[in-house]
Amino acid sequence: MEKIIFTIILNVALALTLELSVGARGECADKGWPDNRFTRQVPKPAAVAGPYKMLARRGDSFRSAAESKADGIMIAVKWDTMDEAKAYAVEVKAAGFTRNESVVEEDGTKTPIKFGDREVFAPSKFDWKASNGEYSVEVLFYAGGTAAVKEGALTIAKFDPSEE
Repeated sequence: MEKIIFTIILNVALALTLELSVGARGECADKGWPDNRFTRQVPKPAAVAGPYKMLARRGDSFRSAAESKADGIMIAVKWDTMDEAKAYAVEVKAAGFTRNESVVEEDGTKTPIKFGDREVFAPSKFDWKASNGEYSVEVLFYAGGTAAVKEGALTIAKFDPSEE
């Protein structure tokens, strides 16, 4: 059951990141690191991939929004390794994001699976979340097992007290 939930979460995270990267829906800008009330809360990651999307909270999820109505932002980030994403999470934590901290880490490179006559690896994921009482941050890294798929995303949003 845990593997099914993990797979669903990874697929949703990957779909959101890919949607952001190609701008499939809503407004998506390819301007590198934007300067706005959300991005000023955290250090700029060294590996900004470029596209970003402004988000508006709808219940417990987000949808595309105009910047003037945005509750958050999602930025595509190109981390080559899970360690790079983890190091960035440490930087964000040092910037004051220490409340409601949670982390999910699944290193698929340590889990070889026999597939016929060869070994393959499970996907890897790092998902760190925290808040500073005013804003929430999520640092997400996903690597697709033996495939060369590596996706990263940084989400910064107005803090929702229901998250406590």
